[in-house]
Amino acid sequence: MRAASSALSGRVRLAARLVRLLGGLALYALGIALTLRARVGYAPWDVFHTGLAAALGLSIGVASILTGLAVVLVSLALGERIGLGTLGNMALIGLLLDAVLVSGAIGDHGIAIATRRSGIEMTAEVVSDAAPLNGLVAAMLAGGVAVHSLRDATRGGVAAVLNEIASASGVGVLVREGAIPVHGPVQAACDLLGFDPLSVANEGKLVAVVAEKDAGRALDTLRSTRYGEEAALIGEITSEPRGKVLLKTRIGGTRIVAMPSGELLPRIC
Repeated sequence: MRAASSALSGRVRLAARLVRLLGGLALYALGIALTLRARVGYAPWDVFHTGLAAALGLSIGVASILTGLAVVLVSLALGERIGLGTLGNMALIGLLLDAVLVSGAIGDHGIAIATRRSGIEMTAEVVSDAAPLNGLVAAMLAGGVAVHSLRDATRGGVAAVLNEIASASGVGVLVREGAIPVHGPVQAACDLLGFDPLSVANEGKLVAVVAEKDAGRALDTLRSTRYGEEAALIGEITSEPRGKVLLKTRIGGTRIVAMPSGELLPRIC
């Protein structure tokens, strides 16, 4: 009787674990479906804490900590053991994040040149984005934004800037494809010519790395200026992989954004 009771108890525990596993997989699948539907390029948990931050007016870092805390509490309720490493990781990710912003839609300048040189006629004309950037920088500094790095994304585009930042600082960079502003005609031309918009030259765009706590203020400040109306928060600085730039794609995958090589598209200054 005791052996039979033990076996039955084991089956019940197994069944309960399977139910939790299937429930978790179902929620994860729902997250991926929402990601694809919204075309935002975020992983499911990123969708959750980004939405939480927007709904409650929190910073991404605080929202990340709250999301991690909720997961830990649910895990504890299910009898899971939580290690110190998990708790430390949860807190440090939220506290030490740096945000990566771009001051507007990318690739306009390079595509404006490429389409004219190639004789490609576009239904919607693409014009160069040449513009002064000093006003954007001054506005952020005047607003008290903690700016950690500033670069203009000219030859080699945003890809070159992010790789140089990652290499020089010994950090990783994670950007999200769906968050990167690219005008429709520019994306169409890139698809036709085989260009990656991240590697296309700009003449009026900057990449700013700011303290995560100031990301919202920096974004609002940039968008209040004439040449920063399309500014966007496109990613964050990470601890790993050091010296590498990763892109989270719209379908939830991850790929390396390499330093542009070969003969880059000439630009007009």
